[in-house]
Amino acid sequence: MPENQAITDVQKQHEKITKQNARQIARALARYPLVKPVVLLLHPESAALGSALAQTLRSPLDFIGTWDIQLAQQSQFILASVTEDGTTHFAQQTLALLGIHMDEMQGKVTHASRRAAELVQRIRQGRPLADVKGRTGLLVAGANLSAESVAAAARLLRNRGVHSIILLAPQLSISTTEEMRKSVDHLFCLRIIPKIPKIPSAPPGILKHQEETLMSLLEQSHGDSREVDISDGVSHLPGVLRVPDGARGLIVFAQTESSEHSQAADQYCAKVFNDHGWATLRFKLLTPTEEQKISNLHDIPFLAARIILATRLMSSWISPLPIGYFGNETGAAAALWAGAQLGDEIRAIAVRSCPLDLSPHALSLVTAETLLLSPANDARVIEGYRDYLKSLRHGELVLIRGGATEQIATQAQLFFEQTLGSAKISERKAA
Repeated sequence: MPENQAITDVQKQHEKITKQNARQIARALARYPLVKPVVLLLHPESAALGSALAQTLRSPLDFIGTWDIQLAQQSQFILASVTEDGTTHFAQQTLALLGIHMDEMQGKVTHASRRAAELVQRIRQGRPLADVKGRTGLLVAGANLSAESVAAAARLLRNRGVHSIILLAPQLSISTTEEMRKSVDHLFCLRIIPKIPKIPSAPPGILKHQEETLMSLLEQSHGDSREVDISDGVSHLPGVLRVPDGARGLIVFAQTESSEHSQAADQYCAKVFNDHGWATLRFKLLTPTEEQKISNLHDIPFLAARIILATRLMSSWISPLPIGYFGNETGAAAALWAGAQLGDEIRAIAVRSCPLDLSPHALSLVTAETLLLSPANDARVIEGYRDYLKSLRHGELVLIRGGATEQIATQAQLFFEQTLGSAKISERKAA
């Protein structure tokens, strides 16, 4: 038999076993109280099983990044495990056995947290973790997963308000099963055996293939998102359009800041909007060449023209939906300018970090409901926004304590719910 045919046959057999395992696990889950379950992977090796299980249950699929801290490379001793957001579980008994003090772990934890975040950045490609609040998290364990990783991931999920955690595995050892059971609400394993032989670390080529497979599966799982080209025939602006099933409206992001923090904040807000049924468009207002010219970043009419272009294209590409803008910094000013130009076509505009030098006349032309989001401790911005309220036809000011992205997303979502989601927009009172 040719070598390629042999490999194909092995792959087909593996796929068959994986689907069988997924069906068995799905049937077993019928005995557990599941609340909007989401399938969560902790290692790329579990991608095939997790994907098959998500398809069987018709549940979302996602990945949590964790990184184990070992005593030494290839060591059987795991000292701690750290998640993508720094949540840490320490193996207290192992640390005590080896005489390692907690103050010796700080540098290792920082390094592990960075590695976990890098892993997540590669695999989720900047997308935030699925919202698990009030849901059942189904953690899928593979042969290389440690009990410490499960404990750290479980702590992360509980911090984020998960309803319950069920650990699922095709095969575990007796000792590992007992350790993992301590961190979750329920554990189901198809086969529990006395001991699983030590599995050597996969070579880089295999790890890369596993990661690429997982990335592809996650992309398919979040298939309502697609790349788009916002173009006037001359300039091409890459963007990401996501239209959830039954979308109730479209929120166009107006963003000129390209820092990692700003992009992460926008991705988080977009995820919150998507989860509440809003389509979102995130795109660059400037080409890479245009970004090199500082004056372009402050050319509000020019930026507004790009937003109007995107709005026109969206109206022709997708079914008619009420449209709102979500802007930041000079993008916020451009969103207000575009809203003034388009009049009643734009139903709502939410802005943050908006420049404070917009003219009263320009603001008076904005007919859309307008939400001004300001840090609660910035007196200058609050005073500037209060001046804006005197000119805006339908303005509202909300103070954000600590500048938390979560609060910004929540307040903006509530605002869009009350404006885009309401037929009686004209009755909304200005603050």
